Amino acid sequence: MKPATLLLGLALTASAHRLDEYLQAATIAVGQGSVTLELHLTPGIAIFPILIATIDSNSDDILSPSEASAYARAVQSNLSLTIDGHPVSLDLTNQVFPTVNELREGRGSITLSFQAVLPPCSTQRSLRFENHHQRPISVYLANALVPTVPNVKLVHQRRNYEQSTYELGFTTPAPSAAALEQAALALLLIVFLTRLIWLHANRVAVPTHSRHGAILPARSPPTRKSTPASAGTGSQTPIPQ
Repeated sequence: MKPATLLLGLALTASAHRLDEYLQAATIAVGQGSVTLELHLTPGIAIFPILIATIDSNSDDILSPSEASAYARAVQSNLSLTIDGHPVSLDLTNQVFPTVNELREGRGSITLSFQAVLPPCSTQRSLRFENHHQRPISVYLANALVPTVPNVKLVHQRRNYEQSTYELGFTTPAPSAAALEQAALALLLIVFLTRLIWLHANRVAVPTHSRHGAILPARSPPTRKSTPASAGTGSQTPIPQ
C-alpha cells in the first residue's frame, strides 16, 4: 500500500500544475529483491494537441491497445535506472490510459508501471533514476515510498533542479550465513555432477588402491596358456627307460 499522504500530495500537484506543462510524477518503491517504479503522466490542456498527436496515430480520438503500448515503449526508452552504479533493465508491467476526452479536459493521467531486479550486493546501496521524456514541455517530480519491507531502510535522497534526475541511498540486509552455506553446497554439487558426467563420457579407468593406500596398476584379466595336443586321447605318463 502506498502512503495516503504521498498519494494525496501527487493528486494535489497534478490538479494544480500549469496548463502548458506535461507533469511527470515518479514514485519509487524498494522491495526485497526488486524495485518498482510508477510514472504518472498528466498533460495540461494547452499541450494536449502536442501529446495526442504522438499517441493517437490515426487521429480517430480513440486510443487503441497498440497505440497505448507504442507510447508506453516510447516513454520507457527515455527512462534509465542504475543500481550501485550498474544499469538495470526497467520492465514495463502495466499501463493505464484514460480516454481522449479525459485527457483533452485535463482530467486524466496516464499511469505506467515498471519493475527492475535488485541485484544482491553489500548493505550500502545507491539508486539513480533519470527521466528525459518530452523535456521541452515537461516538469518532473520524483519521490521514494516508505519501504514495506522492514529490513530495507532509506538513507538519503537527492534531486537535480528539474527533478529529472533522482538519487536514493538505502540499505539492505547482508546475505545470511545460512544462505551463503547453501550457495556453496549447491556449487559443490554442480562441480561433482559435472565431473561425474565427464568421467562417464570419457570412460576413464579408475585406479585401484591397496589396503596400505598405494596405487596399484589395473590388473589385466588372466589368460590361459595353450598346450600342444598329444597323440591319442587323454594325457600319457612317460615310460621310464
